[in-house]
Amino acid sequence: MCLAVVGKVLKIDKLTALADIEGNHIIINIQLTPNVEIGQYILIHAGFAIETMPENEFVTAQTLLTEIARMVNHDKC
Repeated sequence: MCLAVVGKVLKIDKLTALADIEGNHIIINIQLTPNVEIGQYILIHAGFAIETMPENEFVTAQTLLTEIARMVNHDKC
């Protein structure tokens, strides 16, 4: 199973970008998303931006993931 994470593009430099993933800044390859712009949310897999994501979808996904993590952590207590 593959897992992609969502990040926000902070800076673009030719074929790479600096992305913020929950406060962690990483350099990613943006060759697969040549029209990505600073401020956009992107799906990242194996160091590559694979798709842009509207902000409302990002907020929804983050809310759901936060809720799932809360439920899992609550069960461990």
